[in-house]
Amino acid sequence: MHPRSNVVVLAAACGIACLVALPAHAATEDCIQCKHVDCIKGLIKQKTAMAAGYDALARKWDPLVKVEGKPSDTVDFNTITDASDRNDFYRGMLDKFRAFAEQENDLASQVGQPGGCGAFATEASTDTFLTCAVDKTSLARSREQAPCRQIGDLMARHEALHRDRCIARKRSPGNHMWKPDDFPFFVPGIMQTPAAHAREEAAAYRMEIAALTALLPKAQAKCEISFTGVTTSCRIPSPAGTTEMGQDIEGKVCGDPTTASWTMHTVSWVRAPYIGLRRNNDPPWQSDCVAKGSTIEADRARLFSRGPGAGWMCVYDDSTTPPTIIIRNFRLKPCSPNVEQTFVRPVIRHECGEDPAKPPPPPDPELPVG
Repeated sequence: MHPRSNVVVLAAACGIACLVALPAHAATEDCIQCKHVDCIKGLIKQKTAMAAGYDALARKWDPLVKVEGKPSDTVDFNTITDASDRNDFYRGMLDKFRAFAEQENDLASQVGQPGGCGAFATEASTDTFLTCAVDKTSLARSREQAPCRQIGDLMARHEALHRDRCIARKRSPGNHMWKPDDFPFFVPGIMQTPAAHAREEAAAYRMEIAALTALLPKAQAKCEISFTGVTTSCRIPSPAGTTEMGQDIEGKVCGDPTTASWTMHTVSWVRAPYIGLRRNNDPPWQSDCVAKGSTIEADRARLFSRGPGAGWMCVYDDSTTPPTIIIRNFRLKPCSPNVEQTFVRPVIRHECGEDPAKPPPPPDPELPVG
């Protein structure tokens, strides 16, 4: 998402660019689905960067527009009695907003597109000076092309914040319309400064961040996360020959991977002299997966590392894309070697209750197409 400022008519337009390639019906789809998790995360990260960028712009522009020698959120042209001074100040503000708009565009380019949303760009704009009107056509297009309904709704809420604050400024006591020299129209007497516009943008983005942060766990709760392909091993040499043992491990969980209960399935196996390979299909059992870098991970690692005992634990790493499962296997002291085994596997994620191996049902030949 990125804003633009139409300083020719002093309509600071907040543009919203969301980046998802989706069919037109997507705006009615519920965001509380597993498939939208990565996009929601990507939008939170992107909007957090945009808010921080606007914070920096506000700090930069505060000392560049002063009223009576002090930074101000607004300029009240009604208080400038000399017509020439008023016109010069107004045209100076236009120049400043042009420079500010270029910096906004630079910020949007630096932040880039949100990860996990695909690649499309839509915009919605609001005149935050003259009319306080939201561009209904661009907003409708943005909401239609949004990845899902709640994200489209946030676009409207973002614009509504600008509209409402613009209306409040226009209704301020003493905000009288006036006509700059050589202008074909009257303009409001109270004008927002670039620094104040930057703070307003940061506030709008943080409103979206709060809503998306609340939405994320609801979407995550719809995800079944699983992993496969882990085989632990331990080789114990002896005069009679080497005995090798271990487990094939897979697991799955529906919901938050660090708080919900995991169903683990293991196949224990042993290969020994004179008996060959024996495998035992263990019954599924409930366990957990701890967050990478958490205190409980460190506590368990210390516990498993002490004495002759051993064991393995599941660690969930959400810092990667896609997230990964780390199985940390602490071998028995007699194992050769007896150092920790570490397995890193990308998670398999799909909607809870959905069988990813099962193909979708064929279309009903009795139903019309289109």
